[in-house]
Amino acid sequence: MEDGKNLRGGPGPKGMLKGVAWNMFSEGSEQLRLAERLAKEFARGELERRKEELESFPPRPGLREVLARAWELGFFSLGHGEEAGDGESLAVLCAVLKNVAAVDAGFAAALFTHIFACRILDEAGRGKAKPPLKPREGSRPCLVAFPVFDRPVEAAKGLRAERCGGDWRLRGEVELLVLGALASYALLPAFLGDEEMVAFFLCPVGGEGWRQGPPVMGLGLRSCPAVDIALQDVVADPVGELGMAEEYFGRAESWLSPAAAALCLGVMEGAWEEAAEYARQRVQGGREIIKWSEVRMMLSSMALACQTVRMLIGQATRELGEMGEGFGLSSRACLLVAQDLVREVTSDGIQVLGGIGYMKDRGQEKRFRDGHHLLSLLGSHPLRRLEFLGQLL
Repeated sequence: MEDGKNLRGGPGPKGMLKGVAWNMFSEGSEQLRLAERLAKEFARGELERRKEELESFPPRPGLREVLARAWELGFFSLGHGEEAGDGESLAVLCAVLKNVAAVDAGFAAALFTHIFACRILDEAGRGKAKPPLKPREGSRPCLVAFPVFDRPVEAAKGLRAERCGGDWRLRGEVELLVLGALASYALLPAFLGDEEMVAFFLCPVGGEGWRQGPPVMGLGLRSCPAVDIALQDVVADPVGELGMAEEYFGRAESWLSPAAAALCLGVMEGAWEEAAEYARQRVQGGREIIKWSEVRMMLSSMALACQTVRMLIGQATRELGEMGEGFGLSSRACLLVAQDLVREVTSDGIQVLGGIGYMKDRGQEKRFRDGHHLLSLLGSHPLRRLEFLGQLL
């Protein structure tokens, strides 16, 4: 299959996950273990050896090479497309994101950003043929940039869409457009003229009227770069029905919240494993610190938090497979709890290591920053908690 002919997948037969991703449970759990193995091998082979380069700011060119490798493996094709709509495919996506995030949560967030944007395109285009998207010149992966750290209404505050002749044109600014410097297309929410309705628009990155700022320095997730952009009369295509941005976003959020929780779980498991290993080796007072009751209690809390999120993700994927009516609430609750716990686990992970936990030659300080940055995934954490209460009431 030619590059750019399929938004939902990697380049045809080169994608190692294609052909198995959508049938992960047809032969029991073996296929799911295959996805986990591929993700672990990718994380160790591509991310672990480049961790200093990927953590650097501003992002270095090596990030593009890793993105291209993930595209070839088919990771970017997971979680969206006509084949993705059940608990099986969601479980596969969760497994991949968790194992990638255990090494570099920033890169896992970059995967999630593209997948979430493509899921919105799927929700908006149900029953309609979508035009093929072609990769940007000089950038092999055909990625879609998206302001994944904001809700549509928040991201659209500075952007307006107006009808000019037969075209829609975008004017204004968008902050923290994730993958904006690397993607071929951008999916942007904008207010319609003087109305207070928000719609999604798809436009090519770059070109006339597109101005892009330097990379934005974030607390964590350094390998998930974001930029601020300013648009002046940029021609864009409306996505789905006008004024339905919140609806499309909500549907994608319901389906992919467990995947975002899996991203948090990867960070938590990485923090727990390093803390437990250090506690076995570090000797103080004549014995390993893992034998001290205070340290054991802290490690126990970390392990319980990981197990809790693991069970919530499993429950959410099962409910989707059974098409349970409460899936949307379970899915959102799964992510909210994971975001609460990732803060606690990464903080405890530093405390177990003591002062050395704050040093950059250890992974805990990066996980601590990444874990706190993940709180803003899909919008403000406190606001989403209030929205969850509103849905219950």
